[in-house]
Amino acid sequence: MLVTQGTHNRNPADLLRPALLGLADLEVEVVATTGRRGVTDVGIEIPANARVVDFLDFRVALADTSILVTNGGWGGVLEGLSAGVPLVVAGGDIDKPENAARVARSGAGINLRTGHPRPAAIAKAIVQLLDDPSYARRAGELGAELDQLGGAGTAADLIEELNRTRAVVRRG
Repeated sequence: MLVTQGTHNRNPADLLRPALLGLADLEVEVVATTGRRGVTDVGIEIPANARVVDFLDFRVALADTSILVTNGGWGGVLEGLSAGVPLVVAGGDIDKPENAARVARSGAGINLRTGHPRPAAIAKAIVQLLDDPSYARRAGELGAELDQLGGAGTAADLIEELNRTRAVVRRG
């Protein structure tokens, strides 16, 4: 299981601490990332089933992750879904509540409807995702669809073509 607070609004009290506390008694392995170089202190004693790192390569980590707990930023949401990983989303501001709602509507995860979830709410969502394979199945379907679309490289090519031609660009 991977927990990320994201790259903005990185107060560990928002999501990292509640997630670590909520997951401490579950039989899961947890890696949490602060997103801040050299910072691994999140202000609580780290549970035995968890470790905290400053940065990690999401593509590598998500390949071995069963669930991503995220604050709902576009980067984390798209990385998780691209890897076919179901999400628990705690989106509190900017675009994050909308991203959380879309993840829930898609069936690929659970929207906690707050940027400051309680530990018990996170634990309950994790158990729900682990008990119901439809979330993982739907996340896998979305990951395959995103892969077929070509990702950021294809998007950049289309933008460059639009800039060069100033004409409507249609995908192959």
